[in-house]
Parts: sequence; structure tokens; C-alpha cells
Amino acid sequence: MLETNSTNNYSTKQLSERIVKQLEFYFSTANLDTDRWLSREMEKTRKGWVSVRKILSCPQMVELMMGFPNSAAKTTFIEESVKCHSRVLVSAKNGRHKELQLRRKKRYRRKQAKSYGTVWIGGAENCNREML
Repeated sequence: MLETNSTNNYSTKQLSERIVKQLEFYFSTANLDTDRWLSREMEKTRKGWVSVRKILSCPQMVELMMGFPNSAAKTTFIEESVKCHSRVLVSAKNGRHKELQLRRKKRYRRKQAKSYGTVWIGGAENCNREML
């Protein structure tokens, strides 16, 4: 593993903590309520799994992971960082999951947009338009 990240001089422990914090933010309700891309990615699977490869394409993760030589090293570091964390889960790599995936521990349900119906008011056609 890395002793320090050569690009931003974080120790391995600091980098691990920053990555976990960033992942917690990505999968937070506050972010998912506004981040349509990530919430749609989560909706593609029944349980909300998102490929680590897609998470690694996010600008903040690109910056944090600059010191790693390849995507395998990045994936391994993320897996180790998140493994014991309570809010983000890591999938097991097996025949079903060919690559590492992440998801929230608590299932996310997107807020439904409020629908506004049409209300018809009887007798309004006889009202003065200035009153409406």
C-alpha cells in the first residue's frame, strides 16, 4: 500500500479517511436528493449498487486517487477503506459481481415530486377577471 499519496501528501490513513468521507457524502440523502446521475445509477440495480469504476470517475475521487498506479490499486484501496465502515457497504467479488460495487447501508428512496392537480371552481366564469 502507499505510505503517502505523492500528489496531495496525505498519509495512507488520512487518504483512507478522506475517501470514506467523500463516499459518505456521495451516498448521503442530502446529495442523492440533488444528484440525479448517482441516484439513477443506484436505481439500475434493485439494491442500489454502484460500480466502483463509476465512482472513480467523479472529479473529487479522481483528485484523491491520483497517486495510485492503476485502477486495480485504487479499487483495492477503496475496498480496504470502506470495509469496516457503517454507512457504505462493499459488495463481495464473486461470480455474480465481476467488479467491486458500493451502496448505502440504508436504502435510499428518492423523494417524489409533488403533483399539483387542476381545481375547477364552479361559477368562476361569471367573476370579474380582475378578482382572479
